[in-house]
Amino acid sequence: SSVAIYSATSRGRMQLIYGGQPFIFEKTLKLSSGEEKRFWRCNQWWNQKCRSRVFTINDVVCPLNRFHTHEEIVRRKKRVRRVPPVETIAKVVATTPRHPQHQQTTQQQQEIQLTSDAIAGAILDDESPATIDVSELGMHLKYEEIVADVTGIVGGTRVVSRRK
Repeated sequence: SSVAIYSATSRGRMQLIYGGQPFIFEKTLKLSSGEEKRFWRCNQWWNQKCRSRVFTINDVVCPLNRFHTHEEIVRRKKRVRRVPPVETIAKVVATTPRHPQHQQTTQQQQEIQLTSDAIAGAILDDESPATIDVSELGMHLKYEEIVADVTGIVGGTRVVSRRK
């Protein structure tokens, strides 16, 4: 037995991660001691007919059936990673011409705009509109797995084709 680790599914529901496998909530039983015994089933119970189950009492996990009919999912699945926000490189510049410096101010604004456009272009270049080549994704995957795999794509390992 071990302490329960919880995560959220792509649809926002709670799941339990135990032994490298995600489990989804099945039912709750009230014990005579007043504690709740929560039963969890492997999230592949429908797709792979997996019969692995665990239960938790006070967030302590106890396995009922440890045998899965599939490979380890948590390691296989790509997780969404958060990209840190880009620092803004810009200055606030007055747009009303009061001095002969107006031309210089306009030039500075254009340079700032070009700089921010270049940064945005570099960031968005990897995220440009693209279509998914479904044949390379494998249609045996569930929708959540495809979404997780597509959102986790980085660099040259992506399965994407661009329309021209």
